[in-house]
Amino acid sequence: MLTLKELRFKGIGRFVEEQTINFETLGNLIQVDGLNKNTGGSSGAAKSTIFNALDFLFGINTIPNSILQSRLTDEPMTVEGRFDLDGKSLTIARGKKLKIDLDGEVTTGSSKLTEEKLDEIIAIPRHLFRPMLHKVQGERGFFLSFTPKETNDFLTDCLGLGRFRKYIEELDKRLIDLSKMTGSVSLNLEASKSGLSALENAKGALGYRPKPTVDRDVIIRLKQKSDFSLNELKDLLAFQKIEKEALETTRPSIIHLEFDTSAIKRIEEERASLRRQMDILEQAERNRVSEAQRRLYESKTKLSELRSKIKLGITAKEEAVKVAIDVKRIRESFCPTCEQEWKNDSAKQKERELLSKIAELKITIGQGLESEAAEKEEEKKVSELHLEAKPRPYGEDLIAKRKEQDVLLAEEKGKESQHYSLENAANKAKQDAFAKEQRELAVKHETVLGQIRGQADLDKRQLERAVVELKMYEDARVRYETAEKTLQDQESDLTSRIKIFSGELESLSKQSAILEELKKAIKSYLSCCFDEALEYIGENATKLVRNVPNMANATIQLKGVKENKDGKVKEEVNAVLHLDGDENIDIRSLCGGERSAIDLAVDLSVIELIQNKTNKGINVFVLDEPFTGLDTICIEMALEILKNFDYNKKLIIVDHNPMIKEFIRDSVITVIREGNESKVL
Repeated sequence: MLTLKELRFKGIGRFVEEQTINFETLGNLIQVDGLNKNTGGSSGAAKSTIFNALDFLFGINTIPNSILQSRLTDEPMTVEGRFDLDGKSLTIARGKKLKIDLDGEVTTGSSKLTEEKLDEIIAIPRHLFRPMLHKVQGERGFFLSFTPKETNDFLTDCLGLGRFRKYIEELDKRLIDLSKMTGSVSLNLEASKSGLSALENAKGALGYRPKPTVDRDVIIRLKQKSDFSLNELKDLLAFQKIEKEALETTRPSIIHLEFDTSAIKRIEEERASLRRQMDILEQAERNRVSEAQRRLYESKTKLSELRSKIKLGITAKEEAVKVAIDVKRIRESFCPTCEQEWKNDSAKQKERELLSKIAELKITIGQGLESEAAEKEEEKKVSELHLEAKPRPYGEDLIAKRKEQDVLLAEEKGKESQHYSLENAANKAKQDAFAKEQRELAVKHETVLGQIRGQADLDKRQLERAVVELKMYEDARVRYETAEKTLQDQESDLTSRIKIFSGELESLSKQSAILEELKKAIKSYLSCCFDEALEYIGENATKLVRNVPNMANATIQLKGVKENKDGKVKEEVNAVLHLDGDENIDIRSLCGGERSAIDLAVDLSVIELIQNKTNKGINVFVLDEPFTGLDTICIEMALEILKNFDYNKKLIIVDHNPMIKEFIRDSVITVIREGNESKVL
């Protein structure tokens, strides 16, 4: 289970500078409000961008990266989240690359490897994880908006039942294989029976035993004549080989004169020395920039701490004014809550408590004023360090000298190339003359050799024809004897195969019956798991929705439909509502406040189910402008759902509606836009 502790981001949308949100200091019900100082309203402050950054961190953003990237800075957008993963420290950072640090074990570099590590951490397919984390503007409840197949896949994946679905697929494949094997065995059985019947006809068609047509004495005489011709040819070839070897002894040798490369080596050594000097200068500049960036980071951290104290001081000041008004009302003998007369001792006690609280708030206000004085100085320091952290030019004289050495090196290598070109030309002329002598000798040899080879080939062909005729007789005799024996063996084999195939058919039939029963058992188990999950979701959603005044007797029921009118099994979810005596109202047919309240209750119950049953998911659920288009009554219905949701989950409402501000006072994230840039307070 992922627990979000802190979110940092910069370079995204209107957020140019790095922003930090500490979720550990916020409650379980959080409002994200905005102030656009350009217009005086709240629209356009970039409230939603905060959670677009969270989507980008997990790689589930529906907005392209090119649109999320801030156009107010050249620096790439970066998002970093600090989490707790089942007691382990986890940091995820995404910019141009993804980096994951899980309890000191860092994964980065290969995008495929790192993304697979992130999938392992999330433990839920990302297309299902996205609606469980972030309900974007205009979306209905994700669970009741699923198609029947999507609902089935969602619960299967989130409840860890995917392996059973794979088991069924494997059983189906095995049953298909068995069916194919049964058909194949049946065909083989029929073929064997037909083959046995055809054997009797084949025995009669075998014919008479073949007779020889060639005398072996003729083959012996032809062999002697062919051997004489071949020996004569071999003698001629041996003599021609001696002549070739004698010519080969006159082959000219290749002459190689080495080129003086000392100048090239000297220039290359000088170039290497210049490179080492450049490396030293480059390292020094890198060290200077690194030190400046470290100091810049420390200064930004301090500035963030000062701004947090200033914000606390402002909040304390506002609260002190309210408490002072309450003290004044008590001193006038009125209860600040109910406006009734109050003169007993408990009023004095209440006054002392409020005065003590004002004293505590003054300390916080004082700390905020001290931080305001230090803020300007720290902002100036950050600006100076930004300039200091920029790279500076270095080693220009060494670069010019390196270019001179490159020119000299090219000249020397050109000389070396010319030397070897002249040497190769001289050697080629000698080789060409020798090759001409070889060609002339080859023509002479071929003329004499052609006559002797022709007679040898003629004698050889006569011998081969006689051998072929004799071999044809031997082959025909062997074929006849083989065919005769084969027919006898086939008769025995077919009788045996008929017995084997009959046994295989019986065995395959038993295997198919066992697999069908196993498949039914697994489907029955899956149906029970789905029914249990749907019942759990329906009961918890009912508890939530009954907190709405006009739905106090409502009951939400989710049923898994397993069989259609044709009697075929079909997995889908039927969502109905029982309210005020009306039974089986299709929830998908509702609109307005009732549908919004039920969508919210069901989604929260689904998330809680997955969290409790599998310990998967994240402790954050973002509702971005969830009440757009709803009237006051509908919003009140949805707020009642949220108020009574007491699971271990932070619900974040991105909305500036006054009803939300009144409903959530303690945990507020404020986004302020001034000019083109936005900041989080």
